[in-house]
Amino acid sequence: MTGKKRFVHVGFKFEDDNPPVDALKETFNKAVDWIRYEPHSWILYTGLDLDVWRDRIRNTPGIEKVDSFFLAEFSNYSGYMRDSVWTWLHKEREP
Repeated sequence: MTGKKRFVHVGFKFEDDNPPVDALKETFNKAVDWIRYEPHSWILYTGLDLDVWRDRIRNTPGIEKVDSFFLAEFSNYSGYMRDSVWTWLHKEREP
């Protein structure tokens, strides 16, 4: 259930295109750290299994059964993002 901390990407497709942002913030506050970098995309820093997050997200108020989301762990990354996202990714954290 709890393991080595790593980054987890969470991407959503909301059927009504209106994410329950406040409720998701409450859910994601259970992670060590998180950032929302696009309207439907978050990155978590966590030591919990993906299945734990899957269930937490599904049970978040406002997440409907028709909404879909995808979780994936990652350690290598590259791209073009706002400086604030790169700063967040590179900040010191406990391993």
